[in-house]
Amino acid sequence: MSAVVVSLGSPLIHRVEFHPDRRKAAVLGSAAMVTGILIAYPATAQQIPVQGLAETVAAAVALVGATVLIGMGAYLFLRLLLWRGAAVVIDSRGIQDRRAGGAVMPWSAIHDIRVLDRHGHHIAIETLAESIEERTAPNVPLPHPARAHRTTVIDTFFLRSITGNPLLDFVMPLTAMAPIDMSETPVSEDTLAADARQAHLRSAAIALFILGAGIVPAIAAATLLLV
Repeated sequence: MSAVVVSLGSPLIHRVEFHPDRRKAAVLGSAAMVTGILIAYPATAQQIPVQGLAETVAAAVALVGATVLIGMGAYLFLRLLLWRGAAVVIDSRGIQDRRAGGAVMPWSAIHDIRVLDRHGHHIAIETLAESIEERTAPNVPLPHPARAHRTTVIDTFFLRSITGNPLLDFVMPLTAMAPIDMSETPVSEDTLAADARQAHLRSAAIALFILGAGIVPAIAAATLLLV
C-alpha cells in the first residue's frame, strides 16, 4: 500500500510513494492478450487454406498484429504485476523514478514541473543538467545557462498513490517538501510549444499502434473468416 508518514510538529507529508496499479495492468494486459488470440485464431486454429496472395498477406498481417498484442500483454504482466516496491518516490531528497534507473532528482535542481496532457498522465520535470550528470563529473564544464536544463517525463498512467489521484499526489508534496517557489520558474512559450508537440506525437504514436496492431490485423482476420 502507498504510505504517508505524519507526525506532530513536522511537515504533514514526508514521503509519497507511487506503486504500480496492478488492477489496471491486469485488465489491459488481459484485454491485449485475448484480442491477440482472437485475431490469430482464423489464421491458426482453423487452418484456413491459403488460396492466393491476398489471403497470404491477410494471414501475415493478422499474425503479426496478434503477436504484438500478446507480447504487449505479457510485458504488462511481467513488468507491472511482478513489480515489488514503489515505482516513484517523492520525499525530502527529491523525486525518484525507479523504473528509469533510480536516479534521484534533488529539489535544489528542479526548475519546473508541468503537466503535458489534460489527464495528468505525463508529468514533465525540468532539472538543471549539472544536478545529475555533472555532479558525478565535477571537471566537466557546464553548458550554457540557456541550455542547462533537461526534461524528464514521468508516466503516471499505470501508477496509484495515496488518494488514487496521481496528479494530486504528485503536486501536493511540492509545498511540504520542495524548498522551491514554483512561481519563480516561468515557462517560456517555446517550452510550452515543445510540450504540446511532444503530447501530440505521443497521441499519434498511440493511435498508430492501435491501428497497426489492432484494427488492421482485426480486419485481416475478418477477411480470412469470410474466405
